[in-house]
Amino acid sequence: MDEATRERAFDPFFTTKSDQVGAGLGLAAVYEIAKAHNGHITVHSTPNRGTEFQVVFPLTSERPMIPTEPSLPAIELPPTQLLILLVDDEDVVRRSAGRVVRQSGHRVIFARSGQEALRVYTETQPRPDLVLMDLNMPGMTGDQAFKELKEVDAEAPVVFVSGYWDGDLERELRSMGALGFVQKPYEAATLRDAIVQAMTAQTS
Repeated sequence: MDEATRERAFDPFFTTKSDQVGAGLGLAAVYEIAKAHNGHITVHSTPNRGTEFQVVFPLTSERPMIPTEPSLPAIELPPTQLLILLVDDEDVVRRSAGRVVRQSGHRVIFARSGQEALRVYTETQPRPDLVLMDLNMPGMTGDQAFKELKEVDAEAPVVFVSGYWDGDLERELRSMGALGFVQKPYEAATLRDAIVQAMTAQTS
């Protein structure tokens, strides 16, 4: 790997393959597990020769403390704290995106499927200010869940997040009131901006 690739190797959904083929969460998941156990990972790589990953955990006889979440770069907190429903079937994505949401000054609740998103949205009072919805999920997909949400609440505020895109589907969902779309992989700042833009669109 070159230096630019090495710096992003642990980002969720980052891949050097074309068209997101084989884009996975393996290294991002390993990173999350290592951090959760107070460990760290080092990467040694030479282009065209090979890559070595070293995972190091502390040796201790004491019961480890629950680690604190790694901090993101300092940002200006929003004037209003939102309640955001984050819907994704991948555990590591929920953790990573949830961390961005919380450290952006908002509260976050989770759903692991389209069906669960419908239940959580309708049962939560007051209802979430924004829904961040993955498109490609087993069972009920994100677009199907969105259409059912609109039957429950015509003003349901939804931003879609996905690594697999369909221009025709995007146009259809926008015509139904989708507030935005975020392409995976994304930077933390991109997700923050999408939240701000969605809420601005609602109040404008």
